[in-house]
Amino acid sequence: MAVIKIISGGQTGIDQLALKVARELGIETGGVTPKGFLTEDGPAPWLADYGLIDDSSPNYPPRTRRNVVDSDATVWFGSTDSSGFKLTKNCCVSAKKPFVANPNAIELENWIKNFQVNVLNVAGNRASKLSSVGKYQAQNALTLALIN
Repeated sequence: MAVIKIISGGQTGIDQLALKVARELGIETGGVTPKGFLTEDGPAPWLADYGLIDDSSPNYPPRTRRNVVDSDATVWFGSTDSSGFKLTKNCCVSAKKPFVANPNAIELENWIKNFQVNVLNVAGNRASKLSSVGKYQAQNALTLALIN
């Protein structure tokens, strides 16, 4: 079993990073964004090119729930003190979906195999809340785990 699709909410930062890593590796992409492809930088209709669709709600929680439900499991990269982290984790618990936060590449690869993840939801901090080190660690973990 291997990841055949990466989905995200399309936000700047980790969400968009995951879509770009997936595309570079030839992995299908998709997911749900708030209405109008809303991000912290404003509307990003180009996300449709990555297979994302926009939700009927302009709010973030509905798209977070949909992406959790539409995936086999969720990985989080970034601060575990944010409201987004708490919402994402709670959605995973409610939906009885596997969830992991801030794994390194080996941990992520083993977790994906253990839970037989085909559709992976990647979530995390938006760009304005993400350090360059955090971005590098997420990109490294995703790339190395998915390339194997």
